[in-house]
Amino acid sequence: MKQICHLEEIFPPEYYHEIPGYDSRIAIRKMLDVLSSLGDASIALTFSNIDEYEEDSVETQIIRRTHLRHALIDLNNSFDLLLQIPWFYYRIGLGENSSIERNIDGWVEKLESECKIWKVRNFLLREASDCKQKILGEKITDFKNSYMYCDSKPFTVRSVANDMKHRSTIKLKEFDSHLKLKIDGLEQIEELTRLKQNQIKKEFVMDFYDSDSPLESIGKIEINGVENGLINIKYNNGEEFRGKDYAYTEESFSFDDIYGEAIDFYDNFLELFDCIYHNIYLEIPQSPVMNKRNAKKTSETLNVDKWYKC
Repeated sequence: MKQICHLEEIFPPEYYHEIPGYDSRIAIRKMLDVLSSLGDASIALTFSNIDEYEEDSVETQIIRRTHLRHALIDLNNSFDLLLQIPWFYYRIGLGENSSIERNIDGWVEKLESECKIWKVRNFLLREASDCKQKILGEKITDFKNSYMYCDSKPFTVRSVANDMKHRSTIKLKEFDSHLKLKIDGLEQIEELTRLKQNQIKKEFVMDFYDSDSPLESIGKIEINGVENGLINIKYNNGEEFRGKDYAYTEESFSFDDIYGEAIDFYDNFLELFDCIYHNIYLEIPQSPVMNKRNAKKTSETLNVDKWYKC
């Protein structure tokens, strides 16, 4: 995992000056927000790594899942925050069709809510005349196609983060439960995930009965090993309840799958931020009344293991 770049070089907005036609200090604020989100993500990714733990126990997996969940949310947020840097700096959202007026209380919040990736890309790639802007637009497009919306991948950081936003969960193979069946009075434990991986199509079908009429079947229960043990319930009157309708996803992924994708996202995102630094940050002048060279950022080495590990 790469180290966050330019962390010590970007100071609070009051250390910078404004240029007519741009909103420099808001862009600086957004850069700091990105770095803050990345810092949180880097901590979460560190403690998502199995190498940080002495053993791979159930407790360790629970802790790692918690950190991995936070890492994905922070990484996903970092990209949205990064888009707001050119959005505000170049005043992309304040075009001819905008009803938002600058310097009116609340205008920044309104403009934040209108920031969309396609608007940023359209401006940088089609409307901007500066080659630096086009380079940035190409970098954002490449990153989006590789790490945000990529049909060739089974999942992306964005897709998993969206799943968590709507379903508040992250599905990992390590937490797949085994289905315990009782058939003809005998208890059998079938590892249905293993059956699917080995392409063994094993299906169980059994009748279920009304408690008041135990001899009269009122429907069937189908358990399909090919579908990770999803249970379909079919009543004889024709009403059907499919297992796939309550399942969040058809496929779960391992810690290594998602952690590896998150690390790739993180490392390549740092390169994208580096492009922001060179194409926007270095264009912003220093404030004539504040001398950032005399400002000192102090940091202490902290051992946070006791807070983030069991």
